[in-house]
Amino acid sequence: MKKFLLIITSFILFYSSSHLKAQEIAPIGAEWHYTMRLFMSEEERFVHIESIKDTVVNEKLCRMLDVKHGFSCYFYNEKEFVYQEDSIVYFYSPVVNDFQIMYDLNAKKDSSWVIIYKVDPFITDTVLVTVDSVYSISINNKSLLAFDVTYQSLIDEFWHYTGTIVELMGDKLYLFNYISMASGAICDVDYPGGLRCYQDNYLGFYSTGIAESCTFVTDISEHKSITTINNYPNPFNNSTTLSYKLNSDAEVTITIFNQVGETIEVIKQKSQAGEQKLLLNTETYPAGIYYYSIISGNQQIKNKMIKVN
Repeated sequence: MKKFLLIITSFILFYSSSHLKAQEIAPIGAEWHYTMRLFMSEEERFVHIESIKDTVVNEKLCRMLDVKHGFSCYFYNEKEFVYQEDSIVYFYSPVVNDFQIMYDLNAKKDSSWVIIYKVDPFITDTVLVTVDSVYSISINNKSLLAFDVTYQSLIDEFWHYTGTIVELMGDKLYLFNYISMASGAICDVDYPGGLRCYQDNYLGFYSTGIAESCTFVTDISEHKSITTINNYPNPFNNSTTLSYKLNSDAEVTITIFNQVGETIEVIKQKSQAGEQKLLLNTETYPAGIYYYSIISGNQQIKNKMIKVN
């Protein structure tokens, strides 16, 4: 009887410890809000990420994150996938079809890991993430680890940038703060301005104070008919769907051009107010980096996309 009770007690303790261990990344319902800044503009918008469900990718049980209005120059995907195994948090990269390290809670000063990018079909960049310092911060009376890090391209010694990774939240600039200059292109679309708010059932609500509210935007005037543009998937193979949102009915001109500025295709159409989608057949496009612009009236917005074989 005592042996039986001991077994039951051990099981209960094991079960409890497995459920009461340190909070893992992206519990369902967790939300991130980031400032979006636009190239050569004073406008600000926001990017919203939410952990929506459990799923399996490459035989790994992970969390699916829904990304609204992601950043064009950060290899944006409408769905991202993350999971935590022991102390290490991983994110899924569809370009290399594998999980890579986002951060390691056991990392010490000078610890490092690498992240691989396919910038285009012919260029791969490897970024070395090195921990510069490790410390604890308190958020809502919860102690969290923080890591100051340096991101260094291994194919371009002059390309590097710094960041701060916070336990549960990821990099404070953007959860997936991974960019590359290996292609020689400069981001001229939109880029992150930092974490505004984070919340989950463990930490509660947390605001960094960099914006008036999680969903604050600067005045996007009604006369600006185009408010957002994106394409998905990106990178893509033989087709991708362009999406854009209009404040009012308008005639739009969509132009596709290659990396050296040559026009590949021009599409003109009348569109109604609201979100519009256009399936773009790219079977005849050579693999590489492309840009597309949408013009309505005197407004033009550009974005970047990548075709792979």
